[in-house]
Amino acid sequence: MKKLLIIKLVFCVMLLSALQSCKDDCESPCNKDCETYNPCDCETPLKADFVMEEKVWDRWFEIGSPLDGVRSIRYTVTTPKYDSCLWILGAETLRVAQFSRQGYPKKSTIKPMLIVYSSVDARCVGKLKTVDTLVRSFVTADPPLLLEEKQWPVFGSYRGYKKSNPNKEVIVTIDTIGPTIHTNLWGIHMTNIPYNDYYPARHLLRPDGTPQHAINRIPYGGSVSFVSRFEEGMFEGYGVLKNDELKIVYSYHKDTLINGIWDRESPILKDEFIGQKIK
Repeated sequence: MKKLLIIKLVFCVMLLSALQSCKDDCESPCNKDCETYNPCDCETPLKADFVMEEKVWDRWFEIGSPLDGVRSIRYTVTTPKYDSCLWILGAETLRVAQFSRQGYPKKSTIKPMLIVYSSVDARCVGKLKTVDTLVRSFVTADPPLLLEEKQWPVFGSYRGYKKSNPNKEVIVTIDTIGPTIHTNLWGIHMTNIPYNDYYPARHLLRPDGTPQHAINRIPYGGSVSFVSRFEEGMFEGYGVLKNDELKIVYSYHKDTLINGIWDRESPILKDEFIGQKIK
Protein backbone atom coordinates (compact mmCIF):
# COMPACT_ATOMS: atom_id res chain seq x y z
CA MET A 1 0.00 0.00 0.00
CA LYS A 2 2.85 2.32 0.94
CA LYS A 3 4.61 1.47 -2.29
CA LEU A 4 1.52 2.34 -4.33
CA LEU A 5 1.25 5.70 -2.55
CA ILE A 6 4.88 6.50 -3.37
CA ILE A 7 4.28 5.69 -7.03
CA LYS A 8 1.27 8.03 -7.14
CA LEU A 9 3.26 10.85 -5.52
CA VAL A 10 6.11 10.43 -8.01
CA PHE A 11 3.61 10.49 -10.91
CA CYS A 12 1.99 13.69 -9.63
CA VAL A 13 5.36 15.39 -9.25
CA MET A 14 6.32 14.40 -12.80
CA LEU A 15 2.98 15.65 -14.15
CA LEU A 16 3.30 19.01 -12.37
CA SER A 17 6.86 19.36 -13.64
CA ALA A 18 5.72 18.64 -17.18
CA LEU A 19 2.91 21.16 -16.94
CA GLN A 20 5.25 23.79 -15.54
CA SER A 21 7.75 23.05 -18.28
CA CYS A 22 5.04 23.47 -20.94
CA LYS A 23 3.99 26.72 -19.33
CA ASP A 24 7.58 27.97 -19.27
CA ASP A 25 8.02 27.10 -22.94
CA CYS A 26 4.59 28.55 -23.98
CA GLU A 27 4.83 31.36 -26.51
CA SER A 28 1.23 31.63 -27.69
CA PRO A 29 -0.25 35.05 -26.88
CA CYS A 30 -3.76 33.60 -27.23
CA ASN A 31 -3.32 30.85 -24.63
CA LYS A 32 -4.53 32.01 -21.23
CA ASP A 33 -2.16 29.53 -19.55
CA CYS A 34 0.85 31.24 -21.08
CA GLU A 35 2.78 34.05 -19.47
CA THR A 36 2.82 35.75 -22.88
CA TYR A 37 -0.99 35.83 -23.04
CA ASN A 38 -2.20 39.08 -24.60
CA PRO A 39 -5.92 39.42 -25.43
CA CYS A 40 -5.21 42.27 -27.83
CA ASP A 41 -3.18 39.93 -30.06
CA CYS A 42 -6.07 37.46 -30.17
CA GLU A 43 -8.75 39.86 -31.42
CA THR A 44 -9.62 39.75 -35.12
CA PRO A 45 -8.69 43.16 -36.59
CA LEU A 46 -11.79 45.05 -37.68
CA LYS A 47 -11.86 45.60 -41.44
CA ALA A 48 -14.86 46.98 -43.32
CA ASP A 49 -15.67 44.99 -46.46
CA PHE A 50 -18.68 44.52 -48.69
CA VAL A 51 -19.69 43.12 -52.05
CA MET A 52 -21.88 44.71 -54.74
CA GLU A 53 -23.91 42.42 -57.00
CA GLU A 54 -26.32 43.12 -59.83
CA LYS A 55 -29.34 41.08 -60.78
CA VAL A 56 -29.38 39.77 -64.34
CA TRP A 57 -32.73 38.07 -64.81
CA ASP A 58 -32.89 35.57 -61.94
CA ARG A 59 -29.16 35.52 -61.08
CA TRP A 60 -26.88 37.73 -59.01
CA PHE A 61 -23.37 38.59 -60.24
CA GLU A 62 -20.63 40.75 -58.76
CA ILE A 63 -20.65 44.04 -60.64
CA GLY A 64 -18.04 45.60 -62.89
CA SER A 65 -17.95 49.05 -64.43
CA PRO A 66 -19.44 50.75 -66.35
CA LEU A 67 -22.90 49.32 -65.89
CA ASP A 68 -26.52 50.05 -66.68
CA GLY A 69 -27.81 51.99 -63.67
CA VAL A 70 -31.35 50.73 -64.19
CA ARG A 71 -30.43 47.34 -62.76
CA SER A 72 -30.90 46.37 -59.14
CA ILE A 73 -27.67 46.46 -57.12
CA ARG A 74 -27.44 44.40 -53.94
CA TYR A 75 -25.05 45.51 -51.19
CA THR A 76 -23.89 42.94 -48.62
CA VAL A 77 -21.53 43.33 -45.64
CA THR A 78 -18.75 40.71 -45.78
CA THR A 79 -16.82 41.82 -42.68
CA PRO A 80 -16.37 38.57 -40.72
CA LYS A 81 -16.95 39.98 -37.21
CA TYR A 82 -18.70 43.23 -36.30
CA ASP A 83 -21.42 44.50 -33.97
CA SER A 84 -23.24 47.02 -36.16
CA CYS A 85 -22.90 48.87 -39.44
CA LEU A 86 -23.92 52.06 -41.21
CA TRP A 87 -24.32 52.52 -44.96
CA ILE A 88 -24.18 55.92 -46.67
CA LEU A 89 -25.47 55.91 -50.25
CA GLY A 90 -26.02 59.41 -51.56
CA ALA A 91 -28.40 61.11 -49.14
CA GLU A 92 -29.61 57.78 -47.74
CA THR A 93 -28.35 56.03 -44.59
CA LEU A 94 -29.15 52.47 -43.57
CA ARG A 95 -28.23 50.14 -40.70
CA VAL A 96 -28.76 46.71 -42.24
CA ALA A 97 -26.44 43.90 -43.33
CA GLN A 98 -27.91 43.73 -46.84
CA PHE A 99 -30.12 45.87 -49.06
CA SER A 100 -30.85 46.55 -52.75
CA ARG A 101 -31.32 49.73 -54.76
CA GLN A 102 -31.85 50.55 -58.44
CA GLY A 103 -32.44 53.50 -60.76
CA TYR A 104 -29.07 55.29 -60.61
CA PRO A 105 -28.47 58.39 -62.76
CA LYS A 106 -26.71 57.89 -66.10
CA LYS A 107 -23.05 58.77 -66.61
CA SER A 108 -22.39 59.12 -62.89
CA THR A 109 -19.90 57.82 -60.35
CA ILE A 110 -21.65 56.13 -57.43
CA LYS A 111 -19.67 55.86 -54.17
CA PRO A 112 -21.35 53.71 -51.49
CA MET A 113 -19.72 53.91 -48.05
CA LEU A 114 -19.79 51.26 -45.32
CA ILE A 115 -18.88 51.94 -41.68
CA VAL A 116 -18.61 48.97 -39.32
CA TYR A 117 -18.42 49.10 -35.53
CA SER A 118 -17.12 46.49 -33.09
CA SER A 119 -16.48 46.27 -29.34
CA VAL A 120 -13.10 45.04 -28.03
CA ASP A 121 -11.67 43.90 -24.71
CA ALA A 122 -11.35 46.87 -22.35
CA ARG A 123 -7.62 46.22 -22.13
CA CYS A 124 -7.33 46.72 -25.90
CA VAL A 125 -9.07 50.09 -26.18
CA GLY A 126 -6.74 52.42 -28.00
CA LYS A 127 -4.77 49.51 -29.45
CA LEU A 128 -7.41 48.02 -31.75
CA LYS A 129 -9.86 49.77 -34.06
CA THR A 130 -13.48 49.82 -33.05
CA VAL A 131 -14.57 51.60 -36.24
CA ASP A 132 -13.53 51.03 -39.85
CA THR A 133 -14.72 52.56 -43.13
CA LEU A 134 -14.65 51.44 -46.76
CA VAL A 135 -15.73 53.33 -49.88
CA ARG A 136 -16.13 51.57 -53.22
CA SER A 137 -17.29 53.06 -56.50
CA PHE A 138 -18.78 52.19 -59.86
CA VAL A 139 -19.67 54.15 -62.98
CA THR A 140 -23.03 54.16 -64.73
CA ALA A 141 -23.28 54.54 -68.49
CA ASP A 142 -25.94 55.48 -71.00
CA PRO A 143 -27.34 51.98 -71.82
CA PRO A 144 -27.48 52.36 -75.66
CA LEU A 145 -23.84 53.50 -75.73
CA LEU A 146 -22.75 50.34 -73.94
CA LEU A 147 -23.61 48.51 -77.16
CA GLU A 148 -23.18 51.05 -79.94
CA GLU A 149 -19.83 52.35 -78.66
CA LYS A 150 -18.79 48.94 -77.35
CA GLN A 151 -18.36 50.08 -73.74
CA TRP A 152 -19.58 46.76 -72.34
CA PRO A 153 -16.53 45.11 -70.70
CA VAL A 154 -17.57 41.67 -71.98
CA PHE A 155 -16.98 42.67 -75.61
CA GLY A 156 -13.86 41.10 -77.14
CA SER A 157 -12.29 37.82 -78.21
CA TYR A 158 -11.34 35.00 -75.85
CA ARG A 159 -9.02 32.06 -76.50
CA GLY A 160 -9.83 28.94 -74.52
CA TYR A 161 -11.47 25.55 -74.59
CA LYS A 162 -14.73 23.72 -73.99
CA LYS A 163 -14.87 21.15 -71.22
CA SER A 164 -16.25 18.62 -73.69
CA ASN A 165 -13.02 18.84 -75.73
CA PRO A 166 -10.24 20.50 -73.67
CA ASN A 167 -7.53 19.69 -76.24
CA LYS A 168 -9.13 21.77 -78.99
CA GLU A 169 -8.55 25.52 -78.94
CA VAL A 170 -11.65 27.66 -79.41
CA ILE A 171 -11.89 31.43 -79.93
CA VAL A 172 -15.16 33.02 -78.83
CA THR A 173 -15.92 36.60 -79.85
CA ILE A 174 -18.65 38.80 -78.39
CA ASP A 175 -19.48 41.87 -80.45
CA THR A 176 -22.34 44.14 -81.49
CA ILE A 177 -24.61 43.51 -84.46
CA GLY A 178 -27.25 45.76 -85.88
CA PRO A 179 -29.29 47.66 -86.12
CA THR A 180 -31.42 44.85 -87.56
CA ILE A 181 -33.36 45.31 -90.76
CA HIS A 182 -36.69 45.01 -88.96
CA THR A 183 -36.30 46.39 -85.42
CA ASN A 184 -33.58 49.04 -85.85
CA LEU A 185 -32.14 47.87 -82.52
CA TRP A 186 -28.58 46.97 -81.66
CA GLY A 187 -27.94 43.40 -80.62
CA ILE A 188 -25.05 41.24 -79.47
CA HIS A 189 -23.44 38.44 -81.43
CA MET A 190 -21.41 35.59 -79.93
CA THR A 191 -19.46 33.18 -82.15
CA ASN A 192 -18.72 29.50 -81.55
CA ILE A 193 -21.24 28.98 -78.74
CA PRO A 194 -22.66 26.44 -79.09
CA TYR A 195 -22.31 25.93 -82.87
CA ASN A 196 -21.43 28.83 -85.09
CA ASP A 197 -22.82 27.24 -88.27
CA TYR A 198 -26.23 26.21 -86.95
CA TYR A 199 -29.14 28.38 -88.07
CA PRO A 200 -32.73 27.08 -88.27
CA ALA A 201 -34.32 27.62 -91.68
CA ARG A 202 -36.96 30.05 -90.47
CA HIS A 203 -34.43 32.62 -89.27
CA LEU A 204 -34.21 35.63 -91.57
CA LEU A 205 -30.88 36.84 -92.94
CA ARG A 206 -29.57 40.39 -93.13
CA PRO A 207 -28.20 41.88 -96.37
CA ASP A 208 -24.68 40.90 -95.29
CA GLY A 209 -25.76 37.26 -94.95
CA THR A 210 -25.66 37.06 -91.16
CA PRO A 211 -28.70 35.58 -89.42
CA GLN A 212 -31.03 38.01 -87.74
CA HIS A 213 -32.07 35.60 -85.01
CA ALA A 214 -29.28 33.05 -84.65
CA ILE A 215 -28.79 30.98 -81.55
CA ASN A 216 -25.46 32.64 -80.90
CA ARG A 217 -27.17 35.99 -80.39
CA ILE A 218 -27.19 36.89 -76.71
CA PRO A 219 -29.09 39.64 -74.87
CA TYR A 220 -27.20 42.40 -73.08
CA GLY A 221 -26.58 41.47 -69.47
CA GLY A 222 -24.94 43.12 -66.51
CA SER A 223 -21.63 44.93 -66.45
CA VAL A 224 -19.49 41.77 -66.58
CA SER A 225 -22.15 39.09 -66.92
CA PHE A 226 -25.04 37.97 -69.06
CA VAL A 227 -27.88 35.48 -69.01
CA SER A 228 -29.22 34.15 -72.30
CA ARG A 229 -32.46 32.34 -72.99
CA PHE A 230 -32.91 32.24 -76.73
CA GLU A 231 -36.44 32.98 -77.89
CA GLU A 232 -37.07 29.48 -79.27
CA GLY A 233 -35.69 27.92 -76.08
CA MET A 234 -32.90 26.10 -77.90
CA PHE A 235 -30.01 27.88 -76.19
CA GLU A 236 -29.73 29.08 -72.62
CA GLY A 237 -26.82 29.84 -70.39
CA TYR A 238 -24.87 32.50 -68.54
CA GLY A 239 -21.41 34.03 -68.72
CA VAL A 240 -19.17 35.80 -66.23
CA LEU A 241 -16.03 37.84 -66.90
CA LYS A 242 -13.47 38.12 -64.09
CA ASN A 243 -9.90 39.37 -64.44
CA ASP A 244 -10.11 38.96 -68.25
CA GLU A 245 -11.22 35.33 -67.91
CA LEU A 246 -14.60 34.51 -69.40
CA LYS A 247 -16.59 31.48 -68.28
CA ILE A 248 -19.74 30.51 -70.14
CA VAL A 249 -22.02 27.73 -68.88
CA TYR A 250 -24.66 26.77 -71.42
CA SER A 251 -27.07 24.09 -72.59
CA TYR A 252 -28.35 23.48 -76.09
CA HIS A 253 -31.59 21.80 -77.14
CA LYS A 254 -30.77 20.19 -80.48
CA ASP A 255 -33.10 21.01 -83.38
CA THR A 256 -33.94 17.80 -85.24
CA LEU A 257 -36.95 19.03 -87.20
CA ILE A 258 -36.88 20.30 -90.77
CA ASN A 259 -39.16 23.25 -90.06
CA GLY A 260 -36.70 24.72 -87.57
CA ILE A 261 -38.71 24.06 -84.41
CA TRP A 262 -36.65 22.60 -81.60
CA ASP A 263 -37.49 19.11 -80.40
CA ARG A 264 -38.06 18.83 -76.64
CA GLU A 265 -37.40 15.08 -76.82
CA SER A 266 -33.96 15.47 -78.36
CA PRO A 267 -30.79 15.16 -76.32
CA ILE A 268 -29.59 18.28 -74.50
CA LEU A 269 -25.99 19.31 -74.93
CA LYS A 270 -24.46 20.84 -71.81
CA ASP A 271 -21.02 22.38 -71.90
CA GLU A 272 -18.74 25.10 -70.55
CA PHE A 273 -16.28 27.45 -72.20
CA ILE A 274 -13.32 28.93 -70.30
CA GLY A 275 -11.12 31.46 -72.08
CA GLN A 276 -8.70 34.33 -71.57
CA LYS A 277 -9.24 37.69 -73.27
CA ILE A 278 -6.89 38.22 -76.21
CA LYS A 279 -8.29 41.50 -77.60
